[in-house]
Amino acid sequence: MKTERRDRWIPFAFVGFFLFLAVLEGDFIRIAYQSFTGLVTDEAYATGLDYNEIMAAREAEKRLGWTVDGRFEATGPLQGRFHVTLRDHDGRPLAAALTVTAERLTRLAQILPVTMAETAPGEWDGAVKLPLAGHWSIRVIARAGDDKIHRIVDIEVEP
Repeated sequence: MKTERRDRWIPFAFVGFFLFLAVLEGDFIRIAYQSFTGLVTDEAYATGLDYNEIMAAREAEKRLGWTVDGRFEATGPLQGRFHVTLRDHDGRPLAAALTVTAERLTRLAQILPVTMAETAPGEWDGAVKLPLAGHWSIRVIARAGDDKIHRIVDIEVEP
């Protein structure tokens, strides 16, 4: 006498369950990619506490109409030159005091000052030597009298 096996569905149930999980995870990944704006704020808590002051400073920068152009040119492994051009709202060279730092905000934050020299009216140049390769941010703060503008230039440093 031949007995009929009633448990043949169990392997299909396991496969079906894991296929369902894979589809569900794929949907979660799709939702995450569609909903993330890419906007990241350094020190979000502190920014939130001083939100009104920060927004007023940003509006003051916009009213100034200054333009800051920063560019990095690699000259070798872990080093290069950083050039800054600063113009007023009419496009004329702007005389200002610059503070420039190279920053890598990873688990152990690294903030290194960059010495800049004015090469022409409204133009500065400085040597950058970094200890590690990877993604760095160059923070430029320009001050002229009571006015100030703040810009960040992201760079990629090769080993």
